[in-house]
Amino acid sequence: MISSTTFAEQSYQFALASELAYLAPAQSAAGFKKMGFANTKFFDQDGSQAYVLHNKNDIVIVCRGTEPTAFKDIEADLRIRLVVPLSRHGLVHEGFSESVDDLWPDVVAYLSSIYQDQKIWCTGHSLGAAMATVMADRLNSDPSLPDVAALFTYGSPRVGNQEFVASITVTHYRWVNCADIVPRVPAYPYRHHGQLCYMNHWGNVREMTAVQQFKDRLRGFITGWKSGVAQYFTSHLIGHYSDNLSRYVSGVEREQTLF
Repeated sequence: MISSTTFAEQSYQFALASELAYLAPAQSAAGFKKMGFANTKFFDQDGSQAYVLHNKNDIVIVCRGTEPTAFKDIEADLRIRLVVPLSRHGLVHEGFSESVDDLWPDVVAYLSSIYQDQKIWCTGHSLGAAMATVMADRLNSDPSLPDVAALFTYGSPRVGNQEFVASITVTHYRWVNCADIVPRVPAYPYRHHGQLCYMNHWGNVREMTAVQQFKDRLRGFITGWKSGVAQYFTSHLIGHYSDNLSRYVSGVEREQTLF
């Protein structure tokens, strides 16, 4: 039962689920089974993809993130025009909303067929994080559908304007890994939703001010420049999120040196 685990354990498990979602369906299903979800359903419509996992206690919606070789994913990321969401509150990113549109009827129908008062959770990385945010908002905005217990996202871009994010009622933990550039796009008038959970340059979880975050990203840029690695992009990889959170669960931290 997910609700009986700690916040750190939940954060790691949802990061792991988001990482598994990038694998081929058979491999993903095997990984989800090890997590306690023998029942999995893969949805793929016009390149928009998500999994629904369920057992007697929990239902988890895992949206698959951007795949660099998938034109539909890249196109969705680039369609930044703001449109009216299904919930009718504020404005939302057109590409993210339409990616959810592709899956929504099938996901809702499947939820209706398996729902037996389980807790519902949403998660995803990158584009999948944005889609999971839109999905969670739609579920909580529709009184005929069950509410989401919590939303966990990793490396999420901004999803909508201020009115949209202010209208979202779901509890949202938004993980950001230091120099990851994706959470800093698109620009104004887009806004973030949820409680920021920050991993610093060394992969340790910290509460940091905006100034401290800026210094931390600068540290990542300098370190990457010295080593020839673009940390603004490598920090976005879901594997870094899950590795950092694995240490967070075990209470192990990396030593923090100047660089």
